[in-house]
Amino acid sequence: MAIICIIFGERRRLIARPESYQALVQKAWEVFDVYVEGFAIYLTSPTRDEEVELDPSAYAAVSDGCSLRLTEELDSSSDDETDNEQSDDLTIREAELDNPIQPGFWFFVRGYVHGAFEAEPEETIEVDTGRYGGKPAIYLMSPVRLDSASVQVTLSRHWEFSTIYPLAEPVLQNGNRSSVSWQVAADPNGTLNDAATGVECSYLYWEAMTTSDIPASPRVSSEYPFNPQYPDFPRMGRNACVLPFVDFIPYLDRTLTILTLSPAMRTEFMVYWLPKFQGIRDRELNIVFDFVHQAAFEKVARLSVDPQPKTVARIFLLFDGVPKDGIERLSRAELDAIDWPAKIGMDADGMGDEGAFPVLEWGGMHVHGY
Repeated sequence: MAIICIIFGERRRLIARPESYQALVQKAWEVFDVYVEGFAIYLTSPTRDEEVELDPSAYAAVSDGCSLRLTEELDSSSDDETDNEQSDDLTIREAELDNPIQPGFWFFVRGYVHGAFEAEPEETIEVDTGRYGGKPAIYLMSPVRLDSASVQVTLSRHWEFSTIYPLAEPVLQNGNRSSVSWQVAADPNGTLNDAATGVECSYLYWEAMTTSDIPASPRVSSEYPFNPQYPDFPRMGRNACVLPFVDFIPYLDRTLTILTLSPAMRTEFMVYWLPKFQGIRDRELNIVFDFVHQAAFEKVARLSVDPQPKTVARIFLLFDGVPKDGIERLSRAELDAIDWPAKIGMDADGMGDEGAFPVLEWGGMHVHGY
């Protein structure tokens, strides 16, 4: 078995030589957790120090001990003068980087994004400022009126509040954690009345943006098995949940029903995320998805409710786009067999107890890993 070294940015990995050039590219997507449409691959063999670009037709020449350096393939047809002229005509409307510290994937040159996509003169470039947890909505479903209930969300250092409703001021705590609190009255029909603002609402709403600092801890650890700065879930392979848009939407609706979201909650969920799902479809990609385990989500966004509910369900969807072909994934039968409440550590029976006081929260994140 031939062993080769693949290199991307500062990362190196020894792997068994894949059978084909395309299999090598797919392995790089998996190992380095990126999806790049075009890799340029440079070969260094054990017998010569000179690095040469590898053409797919010559992949059979890759043998034991070879090193393959992968970079994002750039269009070198334009010279520096043309690039400089373009940069004067391009504007950045928002500064968004999915992973600004990842070498070789995104970088800025004189005010425009270079190497990420092609841009025309006078084109406005829209880029991301980071990942955000979209619309976690907290529902209090007490069977009797609660004259006073306190709800608090405390975030880990990985992210900070960007939007809160009813309006409330986040409080900075020790360890770079921020928290927000509401004091509400809750009616059996689900209506909440916020004591501070007098606002009547159906749920408590918060969003958070990931912080740009590099965490001292690993991206994923026993302390933080889910890190919103670097959300990790199976994007390919035997555990990947992948569906085309036309199948994903009804599958998601059925899954949300199993996870005890009411029709009104499911409608809110779908309406909020549908433009993102459609955007993935319009890029001719399939949708890869997973739900965060409740215990892992609790470590980065602690939810406290008083009086204490009997059951709490926290539904947080991760999703992105992946190529339609060449990606290994779960079969449709395997997807249909998933016990989602058990998979995310949720008590579906407790949520269905009409005489109890349950709390449900839903939210999600477009991971932008591809």
